[in-house]
Amino acid sequence: MIHPEVFFLMGTILLVAVFWFYNRPERHAPAVLWLLFAGSFLIRWGYHAYFPQLQLWDEQFHALVAKNMADTPLHPRLYAPHVYPFDYTIWVSNETWLHKQPWFLWQMALFVKLFGAEVWVVRLPSLLMAAGFPAIVFGIVRRLADYRSALVAGVLAAGAFYFSWWASGYRPTDHNDVAFVFYVSLGCWAVLQYIHSKAQWRYVFVISLLVGVAVLTKWLVGLFPILLLGLWVLFDKNTRFQKRPWMHLLVITAGVFLLVFPWQWYIFSYFPEEAAWEAAYNSRHFFEVLESQEQPWYFHFKNLAKLFIYPNRSFGWVLLLPALLYSGRTLLFSNAVGKAYTASAVFVLLFFSLAATKMPGFTYLLVPLVFAVLAHFLVAAGRLFSLFLPITPLLRLFMAGGLFVGIYFYAVPSGEVNPRSVATNRFFEGRMANYEKLLTIDAHLTADDSKWVIFNTVMYEDIVLMFHTKKDLTAYSRVPTGNDIHIAHEKNYRIAVVQQEGQVLPEYVTDNPRILVLPIVMQSHNFY
Repeated sequence: MIHPEVFFLMGTILLVAVFWFYNRPERHAPAVLWLLFAGSFLIRWGYHAYFPQLQLWDEQFHALVAKNMADTPLHPRLYAPHVYPFDYTIWVSNETWLHKQPWFLWQMALFVKLFGAEVWVVRLPSLLMAAGFPAIVFGIVRRLADYRSALVAGVLAAGAFYFSWWASGYRPTDHNDVAFVFYVSLGCWAVLQYIHSKAQWRYVFVISLLVGVAVLTKWLVGLFPILLLGLWVLFDKNTRFQKRPWMHLLVITAGVFLLVFPWQWYIFSYFPEEAAWEAAYNSRHFFEVLESQEQPWYFHFKNLAKLFIYPNRSFGWVLLLPALLYSGRTLLFSNAVGKAYTASAVFVLLFFSLAATKMPGFTYLLVPLVFAVLAHFLVAAGRLFSLFLPITPLLRLFMAGGLFVGIYFYAVPSGEVNPRSVATNRFFEGRMANYEKLLTIDAHLTADDSKWVIFNTVMYEDIVLMFHTKKDLTAYSRVPTGNDIHIAHEKNYRIAVVQQEGQVLPEYVTDNPRILVLPIVMQSHNFY
């Protein structure tokens, strides 16, 4: 088995190789894009390799819903089905699961259908999108600035650690956010292509499709590319009084509605209680602090450098602050496109600053603009450096070494977000020990044609078990009651109970010949 560090090293080498094209003609752009894709994929795969188990928030829930959607794509289900009564307002133990819009789940379900219910399969769509993301950033920055800035921004996107954490399932809300940022950014690229191509109709339909998919991934914030296009029309003095762009905006909006409305109509028609609850819950994020995600109003502004550049906030601002000052005149406010993108970014920051619930990833859709600003500044700094110091072959060698070290520690930062330290802490070591035991449960359920209910897993590891099992199996993290046993037998389910470390199971369980007490002892630590 290849060690994850090998993937980090190989990916870093490919990203360093991108700079070989820094002073070469733009016709080499396809080679740059392939290097960015391959280098980015290897780095993301390194993160994945450190975490072979499903992650808790929120990957294992997404994975189980996707597995079930592989069989019923129009009925998202977490438990499929519940054996006992449940509360549909609790998204971590629901049956019909409408907690997220469905597009990213459909993608995952398609891969599960093709390749089976495995962890790497669930992550593969995100790994591929994360690897393709640098090409999107390259295309956006090429329109906002210049070719060299686009190349540097592509490298920044290829090593962005937050994207790597999402693709490996570690950071909330993992695959949902990878897909969302991917499609929103692709929509912004399509808007810039539309502007550059003198408002061609073909991009109208492309923008509609991409925005519709973004909304079907993470709801109305996916309209960001339409905001960008609308502000450009307002800011461009040669366009604002023309009918054509306003008509295009209307067509794009109508197209998005036609793409998004059928799913909303469907879930409210067939799952009205769940759909109404989730719609209300989603809107509550703006007015209430949900799931303990309380932060000061300035959180998203304070977190800019830490989120986009480096987990050490002070180090990140050392780069971001001068980059913002330099790029303000030369990029952000130099033309109507820059002004529109900047105004759109400020709107998003203000919107999420006003929202009561605050999570770091909410503003990550702004990452192409942040990388454009930073790359534009770095290119200017490099130009100034070359004026004072002749570039000799020996200096080129030192620069290549410096680039390797810099890119490696940018893509695999130290401290609490380093995958090595995370993978070896008590939380993950305990989870991994339980995880390996969970994978052996199927072998103990010898009656292949039986339906099973498994009780007493550690909290939330019932979700992991249901994802990996090849049996007709439903799992719960509680010790069964007498009524649970009665209902299971009435429904022709066989019962098995997991043992937990230091726990004494009640006699009505251990003395019941119809209950299988599994010879598996789980660590009972409260990891959660």
